[in-house]
Amino acid sequence: MFTTRDKALRRTMGIDTSTEDHSTNEDTNQSTEKPYLVQKTNDYLQSLRRKWEEKEKDLLQKDKDIHYQDLLFDEARIHGVGYYSFSTDETERRKQMEELTKRRQETLKKQEEAEEMRKKRDELMAARVAAARARQRARAGLPPEPPQENQKDFSACLLELLTRQRNEVEEKAKAEENKIKEEQEKERQKLREAYIREWDLGKEGVEDKVKKFREMTQEEYVEQQRNKRINEFAPPQISEKKSCFVFDSKGRKVNSEEPATQNKTWSDVRPKINTPPPPHIGEISLDESSSPTFIEESNSKKRKGLYFSSKETRFNYRNFVPQQDLTPIVNELSDDESNNALETKNTGNVPSHSEIAPPATYEYYGPVNKKRIIERPFKSDIREAYAQGSKYLEASNSNRESNIPKQYDFMFD
Repeated sequence: MFTTRDKALRRTMGIDTSTEDHSTNEDTNQSTEKPYLVQKTNDYLQSLRRKWEEKEKDLLQKDKDIHYQDLLFDEARIHGVGYYSFSTDETERRKQMEELTKRRQETLKKQEEAEEMRKKRDELMAARVAAARARQRARAGLPPEPPQENQKDFSACLLELLTRQRNEVEEKAKAEENKIKEEQEKERQKLREAYIREWDLGKEGVEDKVKKFREMTQEEYVEQQRNKRINEFAPPQISEKKSCFVFDSKGRKVNSEEPATQNKTWSDVRPKINTPPPPHIGEISLDESSSPTFIEESNSKKRKGLYFSSKETRFNYRNFVPQQDLTPIVNELSDDESNNALETKNTGNVPSHSEIAPPATYEYYGPVNKKRIIERPFKSDIREAYAQGSKYLEASNSNRESNIPKQYDFMFD
């Protein structure tokens, strides 16, 4: 419509229409050439159409029922949550249907059990409330309520609930055992079907059942048996390293990895002597064991044989502080200590630090405090004490008359 109107407008304006017709022909030629994306889309649609036609032919040749999954043709459709896509294969579809029916029955059974459990729980709660109400009426002195028809005793409801729970546990255990037995029976049935007797080999219909197994090597068979073995029953692994040499019956080396023509030196042939490890130094107490002489003696006892090492041995002792050399204090004011100071200088005891004179304080250069000497009554002399004791005994003996015979008189003379 717009092209005809444009042509009429151009005729009125005096524009040549031949050039216009030529340009329109070029546009039509360009429009006939489709873009690449449109061509790919058309090819994809054609492939889908061919695929649908092939599936329709297969459905026409199908003798059994045609299901919804056969008519989808791989189309992208939105289904509900409860949709389950079954297989188009009839045997696989039958297995899926059986599994789905089994799960549905289990779900219904669980729902019934939950409903019955809820009812029992409600009855138990009602019996408990009735018992509490009866106790309150008895405390208040009121007569008991008339028994209802559907009301049960609390103890009876509790006993029934516990019995039901025990029966459910037993039934669940039996169901698990039966399930395990069924699975084992299925495995045995598969083995029975796969087993072929020796006298049936070569008969009609048996060739399809015969399975061709690959013959394993000895190493593969050993690895297979090791994988089946329980680790607790495995032999002890003494050494995993294999020898790289082969020996003959006489014990001689047949072949070795090292070339025989190699020129060996004395350092390669001579036996290697393992040097003993350095001595172990444990904890050392602060008494006589902390002295360096004791440490050297203990190390010499631990060493056996000769042990040479260029490494410096540094011992780290616990709570050990080396004793420093004592530097005497020289009193420069006294004449007696000057000679001792000269002797220490001659011995070579040169301090490693500078000597600083003490400060000029009153306590250091002041007079000596005179302390009073406590006078003792007597000096502790055994001879003097013995003499005083004998004098006292002689004086007491002369004053009194002794009636004791001489043979029984043990007094001192």
